[in-house]
Amino acid sequence: MSDVDTVSWVDLFATPAVRGGGEKTYASIRDKKARQLQHALGRLSGDGVQLVHLPNRSKPVGKYEGFLLLHERGAPFGGGDNEDRYTVPTPTSEDRLLRLPEGLFLNGWIHLLEDSELAFLLMLAMLHARSGDQQNVFVKSDVRLLHFGLGKDAYEAHRMLSRFGLVHVEEDPNRHFEGGRVSGFNEGHRPQLHRFRLVREGFEQTAITTVRAAIERRLR
Repeated sequence: MSDVDTVSWVDLFATPAVRGGGEKTYASIRDKKARQLQHALGRLSGDGVQLVHLPNRSKPVGKYEGFLLLHERGAPFGGGDNEDRYTVPTPTSEDRLLRLPEGLFLNGWIHLLEDSELAFLLMLAMLHARSGDQQNVFVKSDVRLLHFGLGKDAYEAHRMLSRFGLVHVEEDPNRHFEGGRVSGFNEGHRPQLHRFRLVREGFEQTAITTVRAAIERRLR
């Protein structure tokens, strides 16, 4: 870790940790953040993940110092080592870039959104990238499940994201639900899938203020 007067990785952690300890031991918030970072690095460097390389892993002290980010493909399917370093993608990269709004990190959304909501946003950003940033996108249930690993509950995260102003949802106005089933359609006419659009300007709002206001509206 770095000197306390220098901005480091632990300064990027949002945590409810408080100072603690007894008469003989004491743990500062910074110490607790450092342990959380080390635990995360330990998991990310595991054989089944391989997103981080620890060049000093074998040392008795400082084994987390100088850690390196690895290629986002992670552990190779079928075994082996992920030997490629992570590189920052550029607009000229052959692969389409998955672009996330800066406000997701700068305005605190990354710390307040549920895992399912973040997973939905990542899926939506990928769908936008694949469609050439087409305004509205949709995803079929088999693609959602098999490619993105999002079940029905995670898919429903779009409701809260819409209330926060982060996702625009376009529903089929002809949908009518009775007993959990879609009804009211003529034979040969299937209900349309929801269309979604990532509202990038929504992330320019301060997360804690927006989330609190949305929850208060729902409670009323």
